[in-house]
Amino acid sequence: MAYGRKSLIQVQATEIHYQLPKVLVGTTYYQKLCAEAKFLYMLINDRLKLSLQTAKDTGNFVDEHGDVYVIYPNNELSQDTGYGKDKIIKLKKELIRYNLLDEERQGMKQPNRLYPKNVVSDPFLLEIAFEDAPNPWELYEVGNSDFKNSEIPTSRTLKFRLQELVKTEIKKSGISNQVRII
Repeated sequence: MAYGRKSLIQVQATEIHYQLPKVLVGTTYYQKLCAEAKFLYMLINDRLKLSLQTAKDTGNFVDEHGDVYVIYPNNELSQDTGYGKDKIIKLKKELIRYNLLDEERQGMKQPNRLYPKNVVSDPFLLEIAFEDAPNPWELYEVGNSDFKNSEIPTSRTLKFRLQELVKTEIKKSGISNQVRII
């Protein structure tokens, strides 16, 4: 065996790798996400594998909604990355802004729950800068309040309608009804 080369036994026994989703590198959408935040996402996402295994075996690390979470305290993240606590907090905020992480407080002396989220995989969105792109989760997840049966308002008064709906004025002209947005 030549010095510095890797043997099959070494690779099988000692080399375990982290995985970083390829869309985090080389796409316009994630271009301005700093490399340190991508690294932090990779570590948290890797810890998710451990949570999934534990959830299968014991049912732990699953919340009341059935979502799997990670426990990775800031002091452990600091130790694993070499970054200070303030930098860890800043990087987690950046991941939250990019919809790659949710963080849920648990209370005094308990570590926060971290929920690593899916990366954007829509080819159209990946070609757009994050700042210019629409929120992908709003595009594909439609809640009940977002449904609208017609352009003509319901019989409820304006006071009780959802705030998201625009005020409309109905005018009858000839045979058809026209709706004008005010």
